[in-house]
Amino acid sequence: MIELRPCDFSAFFGEVHRDRGGRALQPFPWQIRLAQRVCAGHWPRCIALPTAAGKTVCLDIAVFALACQATLSPEKRTAPRRIFFVVDRRMVVDQAYEHARHLAAALIKPETEMLKRVAATLRSLNGGNADDNRPLDIYAMRGGMYRESAWVRSPLQATIITSTVDQVGSRLLFRGYGVSDSLKPIHAGLLGNDSLILLDEAHCAKPFSQTMNAVGKYRGWADEPLLLPFQFVSMTATPPSELPDAEIERARGDDHAHPVLGARIKASKPAQLFIAEKATGRKWRPELVKELTKQAQNLKKDGIDAVGIIVNRVATARETAAALRSDDVDVILLTGRMRPIDRNKIAKRLEPLFSGKSGTLGKPTYVVATQCLEVGADLDFHALVTECASLDALRQRFGRLNRVAARPDAKAVIVVRGDQTEPADDEAGQDTVYGNSLAKTWNWLKKNAVGNVFNFGVAAVEALTKDMKSDELADLNAPAPEAAVLLPAHLDCWAQTSPTPVPDPDPAAFLHGPSKGVPDVQVVFRADLGEDDSKWAEIVSLCPPSSSEVLPVRLDVFERWLSGEDEADESGDLEGEQAHRPNNDEEETKSRRRALKWKGPDSDETRVIRELGNQPVGLYIVPILNGMNLQWLGDFPDALPDDQGDEAYQIARDIAILRLTPTILNAPALVASAADGDEINDEKISEAIDPLKSDPRDWIQRAVKSLARSRNRVLKPHPLGGFVVIGKIRLHRFDPTFIEGDESWESSSKRPYPLREHCRDVANLAGQFAAQTGLSKLKAALELAGQYHDAGKADPRFQAWLHGGNGRKADLFSQPLAKSIGPALSRTEREQARLRAGYPKGGRHEMLSVRLAELDHDLFRNHGTDRDLILHLIASHHGWCRPFAPIVDDPNPLDVEFLFPDGQRSKTSSRTGLECLDSGVAERFWKFTRRFGWWGMPWIESMLRLADWRASEVAAKGGTSDAKDRL
Repeated sequence: MIELRPCDFSAFFGEVHRDRGGRALQPFPWQIRLAQRVCAGHWPRCIALPTAAGKTVCLDIAVFALACQATLSPEKRTAPRRIFFVVDRRMVVDQAYEHARHLAAALIKPETEMLKRVAATLRSLNGGNADDNRPLDIYAMRGGMYRESAWVRSPLQATIITSTVDQVGSRLLFRGYGVSDSLKPIHAGLLGNDSLILLDEAHCAKPFSQTMNAVGKYRGWADEPLLLPFQFVSMTATPPSELPDAEIERARGDDHAHPVLGARIKASKPAQLFIAEKATGRKWRPELVKELTKQAQNLKKDGIDAVGIIVNRVATARETAAALRSDDVDVILLTGRMRPIDRNKIAKRLEPLFSGKSGTLGKPTYVVATQCLEVGADLDFHALVTECASLDALRQRFGRLNRVAARPDAKAVIVVRGDQTEPADDEAGQDTVYGNSLAKTWNWLKKNAVGNVFNFGVAAVEALTKDMKSDELADLNAPAPEAAVLLPAHLDCWAQTSPTPVPDPDPAAFLHGPSKGVPDVQVVFRADLGEDDSKWAEIVSLCPPSSSEVLPVRLDVFERWLSGEDEADESGDLEGEQAHRPNNDEEETKSRRRALKWKGPDSDETRVIRELGNQPVGLYIVPILNGMNLQWLGDFPDALPDDQGDEAYQIARDIAILRLTPTILNAPALVASAADGDEINDEKISEAIDPLKSDPRDWIQRAVKSLARSRNRVLKPHPLGGFVVIGKIRLHRFDPTFIEGDESWESSSKRPYPLREHCRDVANLAGQFAAQTGLSKLKAALELAGQYHDAGKADPRFQAWLHGGNGRKADLFSQPLAKSIGPALSRTEREQARLRAGYPKGGRHEMLSVRLAELDHDLFRNHGTDRDLILHLIASHHGWCRPFAPIVDDPNPLDVEFLFPDGQRSKTSSRTGLECLDSGVAERFWKFTRRFGWWGMPWIESMLRLADWRASEVAAKGGTSDAKDRL
C-alpha cells in the first residue's frame, strides 16, 4: 500500500466532505497548514480562529495524522489514538459529534482509493483483531453511566470522543462524575495516555486549561515515565497573551482572501441596542421576557422565517418560549436540561436551519435557547434576539446568525435589563453568570455603535479589539477564575480509587476555579417503579439505565427538588456555575421526595435516598408519580418526562427489550393470567406482543420483529405485575461495542468456557496490547498476570454460584469455568444463588488469585523484580487494591487448589488476609505508582483489564478460541 503523506490531506478531505451536488470540497488554507504541521509531529498549543471558521475539521486533521503515522512504533508516534473534543457547555446540538460520525461513516465504507488507504492504515492500529475491524469509533460522552463506558473498550482503537469539561476533567483526575470506583483508573489511564484534548472556546474554561497544562507536566514525574503522546490544544479567538506566536495557529491573508471563509469573516451583522427599562429589581424577568418577545415578533413581521432568541437563564428561556407560543408559529425550546432522545427529536425539526442543509420550515419558527447554543451548534438563524452578555459570549451567539454568509444581510437585537446598564460596586449587584463584564460590554457596545446599531460581524469586531490591551479586553469577557494549584499531594489522593481517601479533594476547584464548580447529577425517569421503594432496585435491574435517557441536572437544583422546593432555575447553561443555595428555613417545612441512587444491581451503594450524601454526584432513578413536579428538573417535549427505558436500552445495547407492564406497554390479559396463577407460555407472550405491531414508533417495530420467536427472547417477571421480554440476538442497527462486565454475571457465556482457557485467552490479548502500546518490556509480566488473574474462581463455592448455587451441577464439569452459562440472572436470583453456594458476601476471587500466584515458585524464580508487578496486576484487575484490599468476612473458609498452565499446582486458604496492612498490597501499589507515574500505572493495569473484557466479550457472543482444552 502507498504510504500516506501530509500533502494528501486535501484529497482526503475532499473525499469525505462534498457539497449538495456531490463535488469534493476543499479545506480552508489554515486547515491545510495545520494538517502539514500536525503530520510532522507538532500540534500548536492554541488555534485562534473565529466562529464558523471550520474548527471541527481539527478532528479530520487528527485522524489523518494518525493514519500517516500508523506505521511508526508507539514510542515514535506523536499522533494520539484517542481524540477528545471538549466544550464547557451543556449542548443540545453537538455538531462536532455529527461531524465525527460523518467522518467515521466515510471510513467504515470507503468508496475511493484515498479513503480505503486511510481506513486500512487505521485498522492496522488495531493489531489485526477480528473484533477491532472498525477504522474509527465515535462517542458522545455526556455523563457517567454504570457499565456504559464503551469508549474505553480497547487501548488500540482510533476513537473520537466529544464531551464536556466536567466529564473529561473529572475522569482525568480519577474522579469521573458518575463513573464507578472500579472504572475510574481505566478512564484516567486512557485519557492520560495516547490522547489529544481539543478544548473549544478555551477562554471560557481557563481553569481547565491550567489544570491540563499541569497534568502534562506531572505525566513526566515518574522513575520510568511512559512515552505515549499526550497533547492539549485550546481553540479560542482570544489566545492567552503569554503564548509565543509560534505556538498559535491564526487566520492569515490567504484565509481572509478565501472566497468562502473570507465571506464569513467579512459578513456584516448589524444589531440594534435596546434597554428593557422596566426589567429591574426582583421582578425583572417578566419585563425582560416581554421585551424579548416583542423584539422577536417584530423581526418576524419583517418576513423572517427563523428567529433565534438566546438568553442567560434557564428560567428566562422557559418563560420566553411560553410567551411566544401560538397557533401560527412553531416554538422550539432548547436548554442543556434535555435528554438525548428528546434532543435528537428536536434536532430533526431544526435540520433546515443547519448550515448547508436543505429543506424548509413548516411555519415561522422561534428557537429559544440558553448558552447551550453558543458552542457545538452549526445553526444558521435568519435573525437573532439576544439578552446582553459578556463580549465573548455575544461573539459566540452572533456566530449562529447568517453563519455561513448565505444571505446578503441579517438583523439582530441586543436587549439589556434596565438594572444592568452600569457596573455594580459590590458582588451582590453583579450578574451571577457574567459579573460586571455584562454591563461593561453594554457600555462598550454603545460607545462603538453607529446610530444605536453595532456591527457584530467577525471582521468588524476584530478591528475594534485588535489594538485593545489585554486587561481591557478581559474586562469585557466573562470572569475567568484561576484554577486551584494542582500539587502532587492532590494526585496522590486521587490515584487512590479503592477505597477513596478522606478527605478527598473536589475536582471542581481544578476545573472551574475554587469558588465555582457545581457539577451535574444524572437523572433517569421510570414509570414502572410504583410506591413501594423497597422494590425499586430489583425493578431497575431488569432494564438498567442507559445514557440516551439521562437528564443532566445541576446538583443544587436536584438537591432543592429532593427537599420539596419548586422554584425557577436561576442558573445559566454553563458548566461550573456557582450554586444557588436553598432556603434552609423553608426546607424544614417541605415534604422530601425520594429517588434511587443507582450504582449497579449488586452494589450496597444502590439505595433509596431522600437527601444527598457526602458523595452526591452520580446517577439517580426518579419515579414518574403524581405530585412529583418533575418539570422543575428539566425540559421535555410534552411538559413532563416519559419513560424512555426500553428505547434507550435498545439504542445502547443493540438488543430489544419490552416491559409488558401496566404502566409501560400494558398487556392486561398477560397481567391477569399471571395474577391468577396461570402458566405464562410462549403463546401468551406472543399474543401480548402482537398488538404492538400497529404501534408507529420505529424502535417498537424493531423490538416486535426481534422478539417474535420464542427462541430469541428471555422472559422475566416484573415485581409489580407483567413481564419483561429481553432479546437474545442483536438487532444489527449499528456495530456496537460492548457493555463491560466486571463480574461473571454480567459477562456470561453461550458455551462452557473453561477457566484455564479464559486465562490463556486473556494472557494472549494482554501481551498483544502491551506490544502495540509501547509496553513491550512489560509484555511477559502482563501475560503472566493474565494466566493467574482468575485462579481464585476455582473456589468450589464460586463454581457452584456460577451454576445457580448448584454445587453438584458444577461437579459435572471436568474443569472449573470462567463464566456462567446462559442468560444473566436477576439481582434476586444472583443473591439466592450465592447463598445456596455458600460463597461469602462481597467475596473477591482476585484476592485468592494473588495468594495462589504467590505459591507458584516458578514465578519467584523466573520473573524476579516483575513478580511484584504481576501480583499487583492480578489484585487490581477489577479495580480493587488501589491501594487497599477489601475486607471480606469468610466464616467458613476452604482450601482451594488450582492447576496452572505450567503444571504447577497451588493450594491455599480462601481466607486470604490481604486486607491486613502488612499484606504487601498497598506497598506494591505505591511502588509502581512511583515507578510508572500517576497515569502510567493505571494505563498498564488497563492492558490486563481490557484484555479480560475482550475475552469475556467473545465468550458472551459464543465465540471460541484456539485453546486445546475442551470440556
